[in-house]
Order: sequence, then C-alpha cells, then structure tokens
Amino acid sequence: MIHWVLLTFFGHDGTDLNSCAAQISRLVNGTPGSNDMPGELVFSTTADSAASPTERVRITSGGDVSINDGNLIVASGHGIDFSATGK
Repeated sequence: MIHWVLLTFFGHDGTDLNSCAAQISRLVNGTPGSNDMPGELVFSTTADSAASPTERVRITSGGDVSINDGNLIVASGHGIDFSATGK
C-alpha cells in the first residue's frame, strides 16, 4: 500500500510551528492499472496531550466509511449503523 500525506495542518504551540494538528492522506490500496487507480482517503487529528495525529476517518476505494473510535462503521449500500460505548 502506497501512502502519501496530502495536507498537514500545523499550529504554534507556544514554542514553534512544528506541531501537527491534523492531516489528510491518500493511499493506493490495490494494484493500479491502465486508467485504474484504487485509492483511499484518511483523515487524522492529534488529540490533546499527544504529539502526532491518529487516524479518525477513512473512506475506502469501495465507498465504505469508517470512524475509528469503534463506534460507527458505514458500509456502502448498507445505510448507517450507530452503536454507543457509554458516552
């Protein structure tokens, strides 16, 4: 799987501008061919007190969407399935 960071969002943390707040990445998640480029988009944010971003949302080449906190998975063509874990 080939992974490229498309956009990275930095902010001033009081010391410098080297702290990443969020990023959007793309991945080639299959075998490319003539006029065929299977891909995914990954959205990541950095939690409070963390030093680097964590994947939060992924859109696959098949159209599936996942929110990676364990609470919501949306499979294309299957509607939305919500579940709660006590919040």
